[in-house]
Amino acid sequence: MKVLVASASKHGSTEEIGSFIATRLRERGLDADAIPLDETDGLLGYDAVVLGSAVYIGSWMKQAKAFVSTKRDRLASMPVWLFSSGPTDPQSEHGLSDEARTELEELVHPREHAVFFGAIDPDRLGFIEKRMVKAVKAPVGTSATGGRSARSPTGSPTRSAGSLRPPASDQGSSSRHT
Repeated sequence: MKVLVASASKHGSTEEIGSFIATRLRERGLDADAIPLDETDGLLGYDAVVLGSAVYIGSWMKQAKAFVSTKRDRLASMPVWLFSSGPTDPQSEHGLSDEARTELEELVHPREHAVFFGAIDPDRLGFIEKRMVKAVKAPVGTSATGGRSARSPTGSPTRSAGSLRPPASDQGSSSRHT
C-alpha cells in the first residue's frame, strides 16, 4: 500500500509531524511518502492519504483547503486521515474551529481527524505574527519534536493512520489512482 503524507506548514512544525507519521508508517511496512503540500503533484499512484495542515485563526492554511476542495471527489473515495497542528494550549482555544472541522470532514469523510499541539518558535515569526501571538496570549516555546503531545489517548502522531497495514495478499503492488 502506497501512502501519501502531505502537509501544509508555514514554519515547518506541521511538516515535522508529517515526516514523523511517514517514518512510522514505513516502520510498519508501508510505502509512505512525506511531501510538503505545495510540492504535491496529486494523488496518482497513492492508495491512501494522511493530510495535515497548520491551523491559523481557527482554519487550515489556504493551500490545504484548496487541495481538499479540488481533490475532494478522489479523497472521498479512498482512505483518508486528517491531522491539524496549531493549538498550543491544552484547552485548544487557538485550534481549528468547529465549523472548519465540520467542513473538512464533510468533504472527505476521514477515518480520523487528529489534533496535535503546535509549536511557536518566536525566532521563526515575523513582526505581525509575534504581535498576534502576544495579543492572543498563546504559549511560546512548545517543543516541535519529541516533546509534542497529541490530544489523543496514545499521544502519538501515528495514531492518525495507525490502522493502515500492507495488504496480506498484495504485498508488492498497489492500485493506481488519479
